[in-house]
Amino acid sequence: MELRYWIADPSGNTTALVKEGFPAKLRRQAAALLMETGEVEQVAFLSAPYSEEAKGRLEMAGGEFCGNATLSVAVWKAKNLMLIGPNREKLKIECSGAKSVLRCAAWNIGGTDCGSVEMPLPTRIYERAFSASGHTEIFSVVEMPGITHLLRPVDDFGDQERNDALAGIKGWCTELGAEALGVILCSRDFDRIAPLVFVPESDTLVWENGCGSGTAALGAFLAKKGGSLEKEVRQPGGTIRVRAECRKGILSLLQISEEVTFSEEKILQI
Repeated sequence: MELRYWIADPSGNTTALVKEGFPAKLRRQAAALLMETGEVEQVAFLSAPYSEEAKGRLEMAGGEFCGNATLSVAVWKAKNLMLIGPNREKLKIECSGAKSVLRCAAWNIGGTDCGSVEMPLPTRIYERAFSASGHTEIFSVVEMPGITHLLRPVDDFGDQERNDALAGIKGWCTELGAEALGVILCSRDFDRIAPLVFVPESDTLVWENGCGSGTAALGAFLAKKGGSLEKEVRQPGGTIRVRAECRKGILSLLQISEEVTFSEEKILQI
């Protein structure tokens, strides 16, 4: 059968958006084949939304939540509904791993498509020690619906730091019982990250070029420490802007925004 999809590219976090109607029982096989092409970092399946207020829904291959994919689908829907323009078009999107619909926006400036999504707020932020490669490090843990992130400030994004993350991530995911786990290497000034993401259900482990939920986790962590903020966070594939509103240590808003591009429709025989 034919598998029809488009590739969304938000800050290098290439995502296959599989056309609505693809059989659910074949999703795992299809996702594996799409990952094998080397074109994408992750796979999402478009489907009909559960609620009337949502314009669309996506199911990530591993059942996790993904902010970048949600934002991309919002822009995709706005383009297909001929709603996108210089003004922000607000619309709601559903995503696996998130319990409620997500408020998004899409717009186009000078021919560039952009989008934003209000992220689910973290359920808990705390510090915990984790061991790997014969030593123990303290990480800041940001638990979010559908994915947990471990933040580790480092002086260098070198082989040692990356190997430590690779050596520990699967075991740490099991320790935490997380649906998906990200290890986010952060520069000391928190302006740059290198995100590693593991999703047990789809058995994928990827150094992502851009991570929306990881950027949001960093924004939430910084806002809890110092109050409301809006900042750009550089990653290997581009820049994601995070906005966090926090009063007296209580987060009320967490939003990411960025540019996104799309490929022409592609077909894979399976």
